[in-house]
Amino acid sequence: MIVIVRRVVVVLLVVVLLMVAQRQLRGPIRTWYANTFYTRIAVDLATNQPDHILLSWNGDPATTQAVNWRTATTVNGGWLEAYPAEGSAEQATRVDATFVVLEDRLLENDPVVHRFTASLEGLAPGTEYQYRVGTDQGTMSDWLQFTTAPATVEPFSFIYMGDVQNGIGEWGDLLQASWERHPETAFYLIAGDLVNEGRWRNEWDEFFGEAKGVFDRVPLMPCLGNHDVDPAGNAVAYLAAFALPENGPETLEPQRSYHFEYGGVLFVVLDSMSPIRQQNEWLEEVLAGSDATWKLVMFHHPVYSASDRRDNPQIRREWAPILERHGVEIAFQGHDHGYLRTHPVKDGAMVDEGGTIYLITVAGTKYYRTQHSYDFTAKAFVETSTYQVIDIETNPDRLRYRAFDLDGTLLDEFTIEK
Repeated sequence: MIVIVRRVVVVLLVVVLLMVAQRQLRGPIRTWYANTFYTRIAVDLATNQPDHILLSWNGDPATTQAVNWRTATTVNGGWLEAYPAEGSAEQATRVDATFVVLEDRLLENDPVVHRFTASLEGLAPGTEYQYRVGTDQGTMSDWLQFTTAPATVEPFSFIYMGDVQNGIGEWGDLLQASWERHPETAFYLIAGDLVNEGRWRNEWDEFFGEAKGVFDRVPLMPCLGNHDVDPAGNAVAYLAAFALPENGPETLEPQRSYHFEYGGVLFVVLDSMSPIRQQNEWLEEVLAGSDATWKLVMFHHPVYSASDRRDNPQIRREWAPILERHGVEIAFQGHDHGYLRTHPVKDGAMVDEGGTIYLITVAGTKYYRTQHSYDFTAKAFVETSTYQVIDIETNPDRLRYRAFDLDGTLLDEFTIEK
């Protein structure tokens, strides 16, 4: 009997290996195998020269700026310095950085790197700064620029993208095109699934490499997607890559859900990978406590999916009533790998005004071709990567939304006025 069991096990292992080799293994088994045994080669090796520089916020965007970057393990100290662009380098303020060790044991040639973080405080609102990062070995980046948020309500623009996940190089082309066409952009939002395998560091390296020249000039504020975490739900690489606000629900790991305000607009980021109901009370308090002109929310799994097979009834049941009750104008989402814009929805029904518009977009090259038509559908299409420009205007208060493809073709637009 033991001999028979052993033979069966051997046969099953051989079948699994053959299926992996032929890319026919599907679902959790393939993911487990890949994350446990699949060795990879890093093509973008870390050195003692700081790279993969990324801006984000972990405080007030008007007076703070966080910077993250990567080095090899030979570097154990780092710093960030900055000065107002109208001044001189002799006036630069320097702060020390901290780092975490990121290890990917299946990367054969670059398994361990250091990821540094430093934050500036007490900055002047609405001011352009020159900044650079450096190491205890004397290496440093070039001087780069960022601009703090205005102290008052002023017009600004930001860009929202859906899932990157696959086709990171093609997404890089889309990102660079969006920045070239819209250099006035204050920051970017990405609605989760920045990479395909969240604990594969070489994918994060590729992501940051493609973002050079953009996210080292304007911040990226993301949310977690199901591909950004490991099978246990941990987001080690994601949380090491960003310095995000730690003002989320006490029941969640810091930085997984958070909120910030920019130019009179409240942005609330939720984590649809964590227990949904645990975020309800916090979400209600944040929205109710804000007198912002516009309230915008972002999370990964959509309230209204483009297909019945990808429905998320708990999110619709728990979060939609809160968003609609507190006048959230737009919910930015991902996960469905297509384009969908709903009509304004309130209490589960379409309304002419006062409801929430739910958006789904994709920025990478993985597409879902199955898309059903629903009463709430205002605009939908498939197999197209897009970026979305949102202009916040004042006097009168107006939100202008436009969706573009790689070539800059306008594919969708709407305006909300108050």
